[in-house]
Amino acid sequence: MRIFILITVLTSLLIACGASKNASNSSEVLSILHGTSFGHCRGYCIKEEVFTNTSMRYTKYNRDSLNFPKQELVETFTSEEYTALLATIDWEKWEAMDTIIGCPDCTDAGAEYIQITTSKGSKRVKFDAYSNPEGLEKLLSECRAVRRKMDRAEQNKGEE
Repeated sequence: MRIFILITVLTSLLIACGASKNASNSSEVLSILHGTSFGHCRGYCIKEEVFTNTSMRYTKYNRDSLNFPKQELVETFTSEEYTALLATIDWEKWEAMDTIIGCPDCTDAGAEYIQITTSKGSKRVKFDAYSNPEGLEKLLSECRAVRRKMDRAEQNKGEE
């Protein structure tokens, strides 16, 4: 009888540990950063969106902060939207991906990057602007859609 109780308790503990591990995987990603940078440009050469489970921060700036002061817009980003964004990541391909793909910003073509920060650290992958590295297509599609939305909102704000 004691062995039966011991096995039951151990099984319950193992199931509980497994459940909490699965639950923590979805909250392990602290943020996703998507950005573009152009080495030789006029105006706001660097644009970034940072996604968390509560907000999305859109920032644009230039290395010349006197003539181009940093501009930032923060919007609510729900945990459901964040979970949907996380679902677009091919984790196996992400883990195997090189940190530099192609020749980002060579010949003034611009660079684009994704950085995923987890509780264990962060990884940034940089690639040619507007290209679609294998494994990032869905994530980039979503990030770029948000960027277009933010750019339109900013343009409309200027018309008011």
